[in-house]
Amino acid sequence: MFRGDYVILRYEFSNASRVAGQGPSLAHRNVRNGAEQTVFVTMKQEGELWKAVNVSRTKPKEGVFLRGTMKRSGEIVYGIESYFVQEGTGKAIEDAMLRNRQGVVVELVVAPDGKASIKTVRVKCE
Repeated sequence: MFRGDYVILRYEFSNASRVAGQGPSLAHRNVRNGAEQTVFVTMKQEGELWKAVNVSRTKPKEGVFLRGTMKRSGEIVYGIESYFVQEGTGKAIEDAMLRNRQGVVVELVVAPDGKASIKTVRVKCE
């Protein structure tokens, strides 16, 4: 019935060690005994894009933040890692991400509790 492609999306802010000011041991401090932990990633707008500036186990009192689950590996999963697109368009999006991660723009809608949903995915003109 439904035809289309799933696009697998990767974000710099999905790796705790890449978040500004966070060391590679953050995952080990936040995830104890192999259990996954809810974390909050504070975002800051830089031009058209948003960058992660902090990862914390406590919900920020203000600003834009994403709520995710940190795995033992330091990967943070938000539930926005795949997206259903029109059939035949998924490979072009994934190829553009491989060439230049900033060549693909994912527009998110973020709820007050940090839960994110994908609004659109588009390839920027190069």
